[in-house]
Amino acid sequence: MFAEIFSSIMGALGGMSATLLFYRQRRRRESVQTQALEIETGISSLTAYQKQIDFMNRQLETAFQQLGRLQQIINENRDRIIELLDEVNSLKIMLKEEAERREEAEQNVCTLENCPHRIKL
Repeated sequence: MFAEIFSSIMGALGGMSATLLFYRQRRRRESVQTQALEIETGISSLTAYQKQIDFMNRQLETAFQQLGRLQQIINENRDRIIELLDEVNSLKIMLKEEAERREEAEQNVCTLENCPHRIKL
């Protein structure tokens, strides 16, 4: 009976000493597992951010392409507007010159009643 009690006490002391001896190791292992989990979470977050960045880069590239096409259309329209303005200005000049010629012709009309050079307007 003494042997059984001694064996039980030794077993309990052995279990407690084993728990105390391996406590630091278990705590370190749990800490490493926690850090590994945090690293995996960080990596998955970075992967998600990278996917978002890639998506935004593709969207930005598409937007720049559309912007380039719109700028080309604007430039073509600007060139056409410049051509039309030049044409309008040429017509204004021609109209002004015609008005001046008419005014000069009216001033050069002979005012004598029976003049052979008289032009009837």
